[in-house]
Amino acid sequence: MASSGTHYDCAEALAAFQSLSRADMARLVGYARYRMFPLRGRLHDADAEDLLHEALVKTFDDTRPWRHGVGFVQHLVGCMSSIAHNWFEKAGRYTELSDVQAPTPSIDSAMDARAATERLLRELREDAIACSALQAWLDGWTPAEMEKFLHIREDAYRAAWKRIRRRADVLFRSQEGAI
Repeated sequence: MASSGTHYDCAEALAAFQSLSRADMARLVGYARYRMFPLRGRLHDADAEDLLHEALVKTFDDTRPWRHGVGFVQHLVGCMSSIAHNWFEKAGRYTELSDVQAPTPSIDSAMDARAATERLLRELREDAIACSALQAWLDGWTPAEMEKFLHIREDAYRAAWKRIRRRADVLFRSQEGAI
């Protein structure tokens, strides 16, 4: 990693990694588990440790340099978030076939999903584009159909989905803590 005025070099990043406490490592692994939960069984058999390892590799090989002014733990959390998102997007494009039949959804899980969707829509009520994109997706529309009939450009559509995911993460992460 080339040392610059805006980024730490490889030796500094390595020193920061070696100085992480057990609590910091536990937090990083816990965050990695949280980010890997939606990926279970989708694209490959990566786990939380693989995600953390990938964040470290990207940091040390200068693919994702550590910026000055950002804590090392926060840097790794950002890397893991980005990597997990990329893996999730890739998993959506390349869904593997399985010999195992999907379980039949119960009425309770269907009602829970409906309630969660309604709650998310209420949280997004101030964001017309995100609400429209989510509702159209729930109705089975493709991104191309949304773009054509809702007059949403592709970049606006992608930005709306980022806002939807962020809101859902915050909304349902706080709900998990209450359980």
